[in-house]
Amino acid sequence: MKQRLLSVFVLVILLQITAVFAAPVVNSFTTKFVYPNHIQIEWDVSSTFDMRTLELYKDSELLYYLPLTGTQSTSMYQTPNDNKTHTFKIVVYDTTNASVEFSEKTEVDDEAPEIISPDNAITNKNEFVFETNEPAYCIAGFKSSSMTPVSKNYEINHTVKLNFTEGTNNILVKCIDKMENEMGSSVSMRFILDITKPGKVSSINLSKEENKLIWTAATDANGIASYNIGNINGKIASVNTNSWTVTVNDSVFYVSAVDKAGNEGEKEEYNYRRALLLSSDFVPEKESAPVKTIVEKKSLKIPDVTVSRAAWIAFGVLAVIFAFWKIYEHKTDKHGLRRYLRERKKMRDRH
Repeated sequence: MKQRLLSVFVLVILLQITAVFAAPVVNSFTTKFVYPNHIQIEWDVSSTFDMRTLELYKDSELLYYLPLTGTQSTSMYQTPNDNKTHTFKIVVYDTTNASVEFSEKTEVDDEAPEIISPDNAITNKNEFVFETNEPAYCIAGFKSSSMTPVSKNYEINHTVKLNFTEGTNNILVKCIDKMENEMGSSVSMRFILDITKPGKVSSINLSKEENKLIWTAATDANGIASYNIGNINGKIASVNTNSWTVTVNDSVFYVSAVDKAGNEGEKEEYNYRRALLLSSDFVPEKESAPVKTIVEKKSLKIPDVTVSRAAWIAFGVLAVIFAFWKIYEHKTDKHGLRRYLRERKKMRDRH
């Protein structure tokens, strides 16, 4: 009997220990302000044993009661915001009657949003981008009477697209946050639109001791931000000063200026290889010439056809004369008298 009572006692102790160490767990519990004017409480809880209930308190007053089943619960609850500071607490019980609680304090938001973007923004795009320190809905324009929305919803990043002109543009901006805290007055901001390319760099020279290209700084109305260095394949480096240490073995480099608005100027060409060759202390690398196979050609005797050609021409002329003579003789000596006299002359010559 004593042994049985001891076993029951040990079992009860073990169950209590298990219940303590296996209590529900609050994985996350957050509060946030949501549109139009509410506080949203979100939670994610889990437990080893099945959960039984969830209780949500607002300043120790029960706000929401939710029966639970299973070992996981992820949900939310919204309550109107009265612009006061409150403490929200969640308490979760499982089937072993183990519980866990977690609290979160909400602060009153009674401050209007602020614009944190820098003034005098310079860009080459026909739009002005600014940020607010919290999600806000903003309007903007050149005058208070002609301001239009520039936010699709409550956002931090805002883009103003108006009919800007190149140079300085003054615009008015006004915002309101989710808690309906509105700026007392519009904020005046300056926006510089620059679509003109900067001047061309000039007088590029090579510092042989440092193997560095140095050039005369380019000019721009709003200032130069950097210089791009490139070759025939494109951009290879960018520097903030008017010099660059050569790190690429190439023949020709191009240097161009980039202004603060992002416009890139005309490229200036510099023949780096030629500059090295003109240096007295530079010895160019010897390039191995391709091996050429020399084929010995025997001279062929070409006959001089000049004499033969003249002889053939003379022979042709005589043949033509002889042919014309025979034709003439045939036509003028129809009875053969001349032929008879020639034959008689030949006979006398024989005797």
